[in-house]
Amino acid sequence: MFIIKIADLKIAIDNKYDYVFAQCTEYICSSERFDFSASASEDEIIEEQKIGGFEFNKGYLESICIYRSIAKQLPKYNAFVMHGAAIEYNGRAYCFTAKSGTGKTTHIMLWKKNFGEQVRIINGDKPIIRYVNDEFIVYGTPWCGKEGFGNNINAPLSGICFLEREAVNSITACSHHEALNKLLPQVFLSKDNGIFTATVQMIDNILTKIPLWNLKCNISDEAAILSRDTMYKKV
Repeated sequence: MFIIKIADLKIAIDNKYDYVFAQCTEYICSSERFDFSASASEDEIIEEQKIGGFEFNKGYLESICIYRSIAKQLPKYNAFVMHGAAIEYNGRAYCFTAKSGTGKTTHIMLWKKNFGEQVRIINGDKPIIRYVNDEFIVYGTPWCGKEGFGNNINAPLSGICFLEREAVNSITACSHHEALNKLLPQVFLSKDNGIFTATVQMIDNILTKIPLWNLKCNISDEAAILSRDTMYKKV
């Protein structure tokens, strides 16, 4: 067992395989106290293997199960896991979310290409968002997608952008109702009624506090420039 610190929470990881320890190296802390623990039973790992395919080793599958265990407990601490790519630009965080394969990673790499050191990738796949001191903060985690794009950093959330692939670039404000329908499928939702309700309440709070955007884009530099110029002006 070892302890990591993510989203300013100390989490004890009770692992069976070395994969998770290696994955979490940059987040390990020396504390003996922790807020909660996460683990995966052998049955859970085997079930994940049936879903994901037998080509994956058990250490990788255990990692998936452990992050799911963490995600189930986060709403108790005003936090949740979102499927999306999160970047920091000049001290502010922006999240891009969409169905898998839409081009989230491509888009954030266009930001890196065009804006250089002003951009840092917080998490390329599953960042944690936590409500702290009347502000939503986006945190990096060891679970950052197959590319491994991520850093142990955090920044206040200043915009959520829903991506769609189109030939012509355009960006428009997204309504509360539309954003709710788009964001809910990208958030980990527990089957526990209390945790589910807490998560939905946090999302509703985000939708009232954070600027929301629809970005129809191709994979050009102009797409990144358009989204930056529009969203950064709202800070």
